[in-house]
Amino acid sequence: MAQETGNDSLAWNTACEDTLRLLRQVVNWELPTSSWPAVTDALREVARAFADADEESLASANVLLEAWSPHRTTVKLGREVVTEPMPLPIREQAVAMSGRMEKSRGSGSAVESGTGAGTKKK
Repeated sequence: MAQETGNDSLAWNTACEDTLRLLRQVVNWELPTSSWPAVTDALREVARAFADADEESLASANVLLEAWSPHRTTVKLGREVVTEPMPLPIREQAVAMSGRMEKSRGSGSAVESGTGAGTKKK
């Protein structure tokens, strides 16, 4: 969480905006159960790059996270893919990261936790 003072470069701001956009989306993703560990790893990379204020690493981590989006992991020709909402611990990680990013940018909350989100539907 070293990113308290911020980096004012255009590349950094663009990478942060891309990250916040992704975090707003990721909390609503429904993926195959086997995909969630990779999403967790990608979120860790995002957090590490943000903490290091490294715009190249943040942009790369965004690409990694986006690679796990539902339209890339749930399309299987000829069979239905079973998905589940984001597990609560991963949701909490994404919401906390978004809050840290927004706080460091002086903007308030970016990701809403959602009522009942991240719980399995029965």
